[in-house]
Amino acid sequence: CFFFYRGRFADHLDRHKTLDNYFRAKENLWKHQKSGDFLIFCETVGALFKPKEPEERGVRFFIGKKVNKNFFLRNSVFRAEHFRENLGAIFILSKILNVEEEFFIQTTETFKGLPHRIEFFEEKHQIRFYDDSIAVNPDSSLAAINFFKSTLGMVILGGKSGGGSFELVVESLKTLQDAKVIVVDSEAGLEVLEELKRQEFPKNRYFFVKSL
Repeated sequence: CFFFYRGRFADHLDRHKTLDNYFRAKENLWKHQKSGDFLIFCETVGALFKPKEPEERGVRFFIGKKVNKNFFLRNSVFRAEHFRENLGAIFILSKILNVEEEFFIQTTETFKGLPHRIEFFEEKHQIRFYDDSIAVNPDSSLAAINFFKSTLGMVILGGKSGGGSFELVVESLKTLQDAKVIVVDSEAGLEVLEELKRQEFPKNRYFFVKSL
């Protein structure tokens, strides 16, 4: 029996209300594990939380460390830290299942990510456009921003609010002096707009629009 847990990040707080409630719901993934079962955490999560109770029940516990970014091509979106963390957990699983490493490498080399998850879809006038529309919480947006860093020219933010703070998102964008922000009038968009104003984000670098 194998269980994975991506991260203790603010998500679905519109339903769970607090991060602690959300995390307790996630604990059901390993709550009923028994001796001989496996529990694999990504590295970041393992640093935040190491469950003692599963170990007391004889559950074998592993922390998957993120793989080296040089494993992927220079422009690959899988160089993003959150992708490499997930792959580190899968690498542990492949070892448990006795999958030969060469097959693991072959699979990752040909792996295609989910649609709308930092998905490259067009290049015009040497500008590359990416669709990350299923980044449905601030942490997902922050992961994409931190991947593109100084190459990020513009980001569109908005949509339905799932809870969580955009404080770190705006802080990261402020460090990218050339990046501009388009905020779409929406639940999440209004939260972003409020945070931009609170942090005194340069007014010439963000735009509030009624629709796409």
